[in-house]
Amino acid sequence: MRGLKERERGKFGSGGAGLDLCRGAADSWEKLSHPFTQKEYGKWELYLSPKADKSPVIKHLTQLKLVVLTKTSEYLFRISPWAKYVTKTLDSVTYDWTYWDPPQPYQFQHPRPPRPSSLRIYEAHVGISSPEEKIASYKNFTRDVLPRIKDLDFAMEEGLSQMSGTQKHPLYCDLINIHMKNRFGTPDDLKYLVDTAHSMGITVLLDVVHSHASSNTEDGLNYFDGTDSCFFHGGSRGNHSLWGSRLFNYSSESPVMSIALPGCLRLLKVIVNDSCVDSISFDYPYGFDTAHRK
Repeated sequence: MRGLKERERGKFGSGGAGLDLCRGAADSWEKLSHPFTQKEYGKWELYLSPKADKSPVIKHLTQLKLVVLTKTSEYLFRISPWAKYVTKTLDSVTYDWTYWDPPQPYQFQHPRPPRPSSLRIYEAHVGISSPEEKIASYKNFTRDVLPRIKDLDFAMEEGLSQMSGTQKHPLYCDLINIHMKNRFGTPDDLKYLVDTAHSMGITVLLDVVHSHASSNTEDGLNYFDGTDSCFFHGGSRGNHSLWGSRLFNYSSESPVMSIALPGCLRLLKVIVNDSCVDSISFDYPYGFDTAHRK
């Protein structure tokens, strides 16, 4: 399952015995309301038929969870790795998957600027871009920071917090676990930011951390299927002792990773096309080298 469309497919979890989609909020989550069918090679599939009037069965801003039934008969509530949007209330410590499918999608007004002949890159952190003691938003950044970037004659902006890996680090977005978070605004707010940057002739890059991810379980990838090695190295090798994060197992030949990694690259392509971000900047590319997998 990648994101959520009328046809859910491609979800995987080699350590899981069952998979289900539920909707609700807080303590009223339905359980086992929309079971997936297990397919070959670690895949799970769910087909959601539209209503009689052809409208989607899942409404915009519906809160969703994946329910993973482990091989030890435990039910785990998880966020889809391909969720487009996650939200959190002030009194909550975890994020919820909120289905994003607005009736009127954002329409871009400005084309991508031509590739500059030389680069002056402005490294931008949306969340800490305000002098006020608050988490700054996409709208704040669009209104207050983009004009300064233009006035300083920068040709390119590298955004390190336009999207963020859940609770791993406030400045980065993790490969595989990329969500829009309501702490900065909505996906359309980000699109407006990128659109405005393009109107100013500014190229926008998204910085992606691809080697490690959040150790969170309820709103991250850690123990996604009840095992410590669904996406990561198992045991101590899969834990970053300084960052407290999990390390992806790129050398794995498991069904999960053989599907996940190409799927994540496709996901990045979707993000580039959907949000009109101009390109991806991989953070610490040496993490892909085989010497660092040993």
